[in-house]
Amino acid sequence: MTAALAFVMLLSYGASAQVEHPLQMFCGGVKAGVSMGDYRLTAPIYYVYHHKMTVNAVAGAWLQFRTKVGFSLRPEVAYAGKGADLEWEDVHYRLRANCIDTRLGLLYNFTIKKTLLSPYIIAAPVWNVVMDGGVEYTDYYTGDIAMQLSRSSMRTHDFGIFCGAGLEYPIYGFGWTIILSGEVGYNWGFSNSFSRREQSGDVTVLNPSLDQLPALDQRLSRGLEVTLRMGVPFGKEIGHVMQHQKKDDLWLDDDEDEDDGFMEDEEDEDDEEVVKSKRKKKDKNKGEESWETKKNYLDVEASDEEEPEGEPEQTPAPEETEPVNKSEQ
Repeated sequence: MTAALAFVMLLSYGASAQVEHPLQMFCGGVKAGVSMGDYRLTAPIYYVYHHKMTVNAVAGAWLQFRTKVGFSLRPEVAYAGKGADLEWEDVHYRLRANCIDTRLGLLYNFTIKKTLLSPYIIAAPVWNVVMDGGVEYTDYYTGDIAMQLSRSSMRTHDFGIFCGAGLEYPIYGFGWTIILSGEVGYNWGFSNSFSRREQSGDVTVLNPSLDQLPALDQRLSRGLEVTLRMGVPFGKEIGHVMQHQKKDDLWLDDDEDEDDGFMEDEEDEDDEEVVKSKRKKKDKNKGEESWETKKNYLDVEASDEEEPEGEPEQTPAPEETEPVNKSEQ
């Protein structure tokens, strides 16, 4: 369960684009998990028993009806195992019941800004119908007793309430959406599961070594439930969900986006010292460039000035002539 929630949390921080997704009215899917619990015996005579928690499977289907304001209704039907494991000296009592669990949950989803992860709370009335099961009893005097669970040893109907909380995360693909969620809650049983025959003393499988006493007070179901869920949304669009972009480990809104040119120039300047060093180097280069420009300008200006007085004028050298040969004349 912890690994699954960690996976959901990881997905919530992996968004890479700012996209608007539709929020649809209905969502249906399946669930699977475990129920860890016991039957609480309220009569003081049963306080001598040592209770061990039993672990049973839970699996079923659900349908959720959403509203724009965060509330939703979620009816569901599931198989749910229940049990009890009691010990006292040489007495060992084990009960297993296979039930059909029907509930109608009222949920409220919270929103976390700039993430698709949505925590929620739930409360639901529960109606359990016992289908079958078994009872095993052992003590020193009577030996081993094993019998099928029936109306003689447990009432068929059991009512209670479930309260819990969960985390929901949608995964969006190309034309498809899957809703993943994890949920933890507690079941409080309100109905006494002792059968009328147990209470009258006609049948007792809890403590036959104690002079066949009738079942006293109440036997109430209690248990912690942990489930994972997967569903597919469908139906009318009632709103939109915004998936934001992640940049540099910070979520940025549209009005907080920085100028692209600045981001390119300062791409690698995350360290303040590096920024200062680069700025000093840039200023130095600018100073050297301005000095070179000024020097070149002064050289050009000096070349255009007149020659100083007193310096004799240079006359062009006479042209050389070839000597005349007198013999040829």
